[in-house]
Amino acid sequence: MVYKKWMKFGLESRLKIAVDIDGVLADQVSAVLKVIEKEYGLKYLKSDINRAHWTFSGREIWSEIGRLLADPDYTLSLPLIEGSQEGIEQIAGHDVFVVTARRPNAEEATDNGSALTFRP
Repeated sequence: MVYKKWMKFGLESRLKIAVDIDGVLADQVSAVLKVIEKEYGLKYLKSDINRAHWTFSGREIWSEIGRLLADPDYTLSLPLIEGSQEGIEQIAGHDVFVVTARRPNAEEATDNGSALTFRP
């Protein structure tokens, strides 16, 4: 929206845009719910997650996500958020940076590639 305002005033320019991985590009919540069902036998829906520190059986979901993100196979299997590919395509003419606040134990799995593949 800001870009459209700039264009109105003849200020066309490339923007520098940072896009987070988790929760913006990668759907780690749906993925971790599948693991929770498989490992703990507990079935939840994404709509059940109503706060950042949501817990199940005394465990915080973010602790589970942090543990799983250190696993390269899990990290590479994260599905895309619906519509994220189209969003990236809309800003493709700008300088787009993918960023994350993942814990250091997930750095290698994050840096070694990702299932987050976008059409050019």
